[in-house]
Amino acid sequence: MAANKEIEEDQESLNKIKAEIFKRFDSANEKVMDIIQDYLQTGYLETFCNLLYFLPEDRRASVMESFPPEIKSEVQSRLQKNPEKSRENTEVLSSVGKIMRKADFYGEKVSDEILEGQNAFFALLSEKETADLYSKNPYLAANIDFYSISIEVIMYLDDRSVQILLREVDSTVLAKALKDCSVDVKTKIFNNMSKRAATLLQEDMEFMGPVDRLEVVNAQDTIIRKLIKLKNKGEIILANLSLSPLSM
Repeated sequence: MAANKEIEEDQESLNKIKAEIFKRFDSANEKVMDIIQDYLQTGYLETFCNLLYFLPEDRRASVMESFPPEIKSEVQSRLQKNPEKSRENTEVLSSVGKIMRKADFYGEKVSDEILEGQNAFFALLSEKETADLYSKNPYLAANIDFYSISIEVIMYLDDRSVQILLREVDSTVLAKALKDCSVDVKTKIFNNMSKRAATLLQEDMEFMGPVDRLEVVNAQDTIIRKLIKLKNKGEIILANLSLSPLSM
């Protein structure tokens, strides 16, 4: 008899737990439906317009033709009310970023696909070439610009991390890389070496004379690759931003 009572009590407790789960599910389900309804009633047309602003004109026209007449009319009206919006507009880029995030093509992943790890080479682009990239696709260009790493990132390392990095770098590579660095980076490097090692490095830099720009960038890129590898292994600390430039 006592055993039956315990079973009944256990079943009652289980039913209460299940009921609470169903209640929470129903509440969350209602919230989802409200969000979707609100988006359909107010938000999606604005997103449509932002994405259309980003598309080149020929593609924009093609997409517009696929819209039902009533939607097409409303979208055209909204576009005409904001003719000043451009592909570089913050709202436009934010809408593009959200779509790219859902497609898993955003942030550092975009930069890596284009640069293939050769971060330092972005520095070789002229101002005009960089401007051309932004004109062609500001979303892609903004990610490359944000996630590409220059040798100046060494300034974000603590002294211990600099010392660990230096142990991984050949002295000739380091001498070439420092040929085109700021005084601050050079000072940070020299301060994390013994006086003898710092003197020898400075002598190497003077002895090799002028170095081709491509050789300098190659050397810097070698160091950056080692830095990223050490960071990923958790051996050094790099105080760097983790957010995308488009706040996606």
